[in-house]
Amino acid sequence: MTTAAPATSGQREHRVDVRASWAGLTPRGGSFLSAGAVALACALLLRQVDLVRIALLLLALPLVLVVHMALISLHVTVRRDASPRRGSVGAPVTVTIALENRGGRRTPTLLMEDQVPDSLAVTARVVAPPLPAQATARVSYTVLPRHRGRFLLGPARVFVTEPFGMVERSWRAAGTDELIVRPAVVALDPLLRSTSRSGDSETAHAGVSSAGEVDMTVREYSQGDDLRRVHWPSTARRGALMVRRDERPQELRVLVVLDRRRVGHTGTGGGPGAVLESLEWAVSAAASVAATGAGTRHPVTLVGVDSAGQATDVDEALDRLALLEAGNETCLMTALGEVGSTQASAIVAILGDVGEHEVQALLIAGHEATRVAMCLRISTFAPAVGSEGAGGSWAPSRRRAADERHAASITALRTAGWSAVSVSAGDDLAQQWSLATMGT
Repeated sequence: MTTAAPATSGQREHRVDVRASWAGLTPRGGSFLSAGAVALACALLLRQVDLVRIALLLLALPLVLVVHMALISLHVTVRRDASPRRGSVGAPVTVTIALENRGGRRTPTLLMEDQVPDSLAVTARVVAPPLPAQATARVSYTVLPRHRGRFLLGPARVFVTEPFGMVERSWRAAGTDELIVRPAVVALDPLLRSTSRSGDSETAHAGVSSAGEVDMTVREYSQGDDLRRVHWPSTARRGALMVRRDERPQELRVLVVLDRRRVGHTGTGGGPGAVLESLEWAVSAAASVAATGAGTRHPVTLVGVDSAGQATDVDEALDRLALLEAGNETCLMTALGEVGSTQASAIVAILGDVGEHEVQALLIAGHEATRVAMCLRISTFAPAVGSEGAGGSWAPSRRRAADERHAASITALRTAGWSAVSVSAGDDLAQQWSLATMGT
């Protein structure tokens, strides 16, 4: 989230604005004026002097308050700050508002209402106490993002009312701030294991630990070996000179292929801003793999995220996943074309509704790498007949066709040596990841 330059809430503070003050007359103030007018009319008809005095009092009080509010001069600036700086779906974000009185007089009690999107699930209205000159008050509200993306906070409106509650004035504080909401990240098991290691050829296929620590074995001394590598405990135990043979596992490089084709996903949300729920599941899975790789210090590269190319840094990857949009029909094939240019030891493909053409491209990708596919059964994400969704309602025949393609894809991938699992709507990501990597 970025913080905008200070925005002055009183844009007309240097002149008396009676029109704006009159427009801020509340129902209570209007009721006083109406009652005063009726009382004055009755007093004139009945010729009651005491009733005239009451009528004038009822009329004068709101009018005096209108003039009083027109004379109020505010020099209030609004700043925002969010914690954490990058939000994630389902995790609360606290937005702190700093209201600073830059004027020379004490302000009344202030009510600030920040404009926020509906998807942040909050009513951002906060009250600040009267501020002395040059003082700052900090108030906060909490948003709970329901969707990933870029959201604008603001502009804010600052409201001021007098003690009787008859007149209210408001100012629009120019300037907005940006909040980036990343996809939900799920804790996953450690990433896939590499099957090769550098070192002596005798143990080139001995396997490695997932954490990448150095394994040590010993062998008999050969002429020319460095005497500093002699392992004395083993020498004493075996009665022959033994030397250390240190081996380091080859660095595990994971390549994540994300299928973001619009035709490959569907969802049940209605309206023009409908969410492709299967795509959201896939994006969350890609983010979780990237975060897991960063936690275990294994480099993870994302392809198919957007037209900007590969994403290797985890923060860059999560930011780009936060803003990812559904792509055209060719974006998956474009992503698969980048697989050959990478030296990945493991490939993770997160797939929507793929056909024979896409499956054939997957089968020839990364023959020497460990290959895992999480195939979404998108018919389970699709809306039922009669409901509105991102892909329209699905008739039984359409569901059967999608399920047949799904089953054929998994069979072909498994036959070619991929570890492929079927994912349905509502499945737990961590559990499906464990199933997918169990045999690798």
